[in-house]
Amino acid sequence: MGTIVHRETLRAVNYDGPAPAPCQEVLTYQFIPASREFGDIHSIDVHPTETWMLVGQSRGGYVSIWNYETQERITVFKVKDLHEQRGSIFSTKFIAREQWFAAGDSDGWVHVYAYTTEYKVKEFQHHHGDHVNQLAVHPTDPLLLTASNHNSLIKFWDWSQSWTCARVLNTRCTVWRLTVGPRDTNTFATYSNSGHVKIWDLQTMKQVHKLRVTRTSREKVRKVACHPTLPILATVMSRVGSPREIDICLCPNARTYTVSATVRQPTAVAIPAPLCLATRGGGGSPARTRT
Repeated sequence: MGTIVHRETLRAVNYDGPAPAPCQEVLTYQFIPASREFGDIHSIDVHPTETWMLVGQSRGGYVSIWNYETQERITVFKVKDLHEQRGSIFSTKFIAREQWFAAGDSDGWVHVYAYTTEYKVKEFQHHHGDHVNQLAVHPTDPLLLTASNHNSLIKFWDWSQSWTCARVLNTRCTVWRLTVGPRDTNTFATYSNSGHVKIWDLQTMKQVHKLRVTRTSREKVRKVACHPTLPILATVMSRVGSPREIDICLCPNARTYTVSATVRQPTAVAIPAPLCLATRGGGGSPARTRT
């Protein structure tokens, strides 16, 4: 929790299908040190092809990029914004094909930077005064999705049209989590306090599936993430008086959603709220911090 990042290989303890990758014991590393200047970790994202992790923190408007294999910080950005009052970064996302990242702050603003040059690409307001808790990048279309858990709106920003807000979806419930399907790019998923993950059609903006991921009213979903290449939807759940769990949902096709494995964390280690699923590959180096 806080400033500790856990890099883990998960071991399934309840499983009814073929494993997508070898399952091993949990491994935990702490490689982002505690800092008064940067504060706690509020969000993380993993680059789809590089061994980089994007970290948004609770103090000073800082966003940093780390190499999670070498455990070194590559660069740090001070998100400077006259509108920003509290300075917390609540959400971060790589926009890898443009060599950008986006960061949502505590005052409703989204900041987009080129991580290779440190150039500020764009700054815009999602909603006045509401934390931008959720960001999602469409895998193929030039769309950045933004949401706040203070209202029920999801906004779709088209960077090919000068960052115009192309559409707005009113989900009629608070949006706690948001992610776009990496394989079926016409779908995106949301989670609210109803205990369901809802799957939406991007073209019709209609709900096409609802998956119950909590079993009792005492459980809460802390994070939802899609694997970038495998048909896996992962949810982090916590339950009062019990160890936190990650429920792995294996999706054999675009319209089938079945909980096929439960991965349980040891009780001595709590799962942090930020979650992302990673693979390896190559492309474009971020600008290193000058000292």
